[in-house]
Amino acid sequence: MSAVTENTQQDLFAEPAERRSYIIEQLEVYNWGPFQGLHRAEFDGRGSAIIGQTGSGKTTLVDAMMTLIAPRPLYNLASTGGHESDRDLVSYVRGRTGEGNRDDETHIARPGATVTGIGLRFGDGTRTVTLTALFWLDGSSSATADLKKLWIFARNTDQTLADWLRLHREGGARAVKQLARELPETEVRDSKKAYLALAIRFFEVGENAFQLLNRAAGLKQLNSIDELFRELVLEDKSAFEQAAEVIQGFDVLQEIHVELQTARDQQRSLLPIEQEEKVRRAKEAQREALEALKQILPLWFADRGLGLWQARRAELDHEMRQAEAALEQLRLELERREQAVEDAHRFYVEQGGGSIEQLERQIAQQERILRECERNARDYQTIIRALGFDEALTPSALTANQGQGRRIQAETAERQQAVEEQRFRQGGELQELENRQAELADALKKAKAHSHSNIDARFLQFKTDLAE
Repeated sequence: MSAVTENTQQDLFAEPAERRSYIIEQLEVYNWGPFQGLHRAEFDGRGSAIIGQTGSGKTTLVDAMMTLIAPRPLYNLASTGGHESDRDLVSYVRGRTGEGNRDDETHIARPGATVTGIGLRFGDGTRTVTLTALFWLDGSSSATADLKKLWIFARNTDQTLADWLRLHREGGARAVKQLARELPETEVRDSKKAYLALAIRFFEVGENAFQLLNRAAGLKQLNSIDELFRELVLEDKSAFEQAAEVIQGFDVLQEIHVELQTARDQQRSLLPIEQEEKVRRAKEAQREALEALKQILPLWFADRGLGLWQARRAELDHEMRQAEAALEQLRLELERREQAVEDAHRFYVEQGGGSIEQLERQIAQQERILRECERNARDYQTIIRALGFDEALTPSALTANQGQGRRIQAETAERQQAVEEQRFRQGGELQELENRQAELADALKKAKAHSHSNIDARFLQFKTDLAE
């Protein structure tokens, strides 16, 4: 329900003493029947006509108007002769074609989740009244119970159907209702009955007026107007029933008095509820204030955060300037120390630092020689240990080891010479044995080659050589 005040609601329907007539100025449809996307039709106040071939959508546009003003619109009456309807609201939302036409096959233009909108604007030359309806299905269902609806009654607003559709696409029904609470002279209803009550009250017409207009839009013969006028205007059974009830009321005035007294008692007993209603309204106002505060809080926090970050940035800028000053001092100190090092090196060279460097190179060379000697000493001790000599690294031990080594070397040379002579003799014997073995192998080979003869192979060879 809209949150406008009672004064605003009264102003919504206030009219000047000299009342002017409202006429249709514009019709907008979005995803309505065969009309895909947004379409807009402007009407001339002096008169307009909707013309086109059969099936071009003339009745579809009329049905869009009837959807906004008729309590229970009968669709496609112009095609059925004004007696019955062969379409429903869901079929227009889905964009179903084929039903009521010659085609037997039904085609659905919008089978999934879809949104449909209708907008009808009236004007009297200076002011406007806009009737808008939004319909949507969240899934693939085509059941009437799954169709969601919003009805919007607004005066003197710049909101178009495209604006309401965009708002609904971004925030759903909640966003539409929220904007309606903020706009003056704008009401949003979930119930079509409550919405039509606003329209009937504003236009000051009877409850059957819009239904009569719906039936009249489907008439094709003028002689049907009398029957329709008699049915919906002259023979309004509800008025007869009300009159009968009033007549019966005169017979039971005492009972009415008692009922009035009872009503007074009930009214007095409901006074506490009135107080509770005032408390509820105060709480509601408090809640709205809290809601407004809730919307403002992010901006407040953002402003506070901006201030804190700006203060932090100022601190960091100050620290950075201090760091840059310290860095400059350190750079100057570094240059001063580098100059001191350069002066000290020049003084070092002037005082003979080059000779010291040469001595350092000689020391490094002597250290390499020392490491070589230590490695040779370790090898010497390894050999001495294997020979069983004295391992002491002293001149006397070295002399003793050298004498003992020469004696062992002499003895080893004598034994080596005897071994060499024995090896030479054995080598000659081995050569003779190898030659003998070769001769025997050759004889054996030749014997095998002449195994059929008992003559000595040498004679056979002589025979061969003689023949050649």
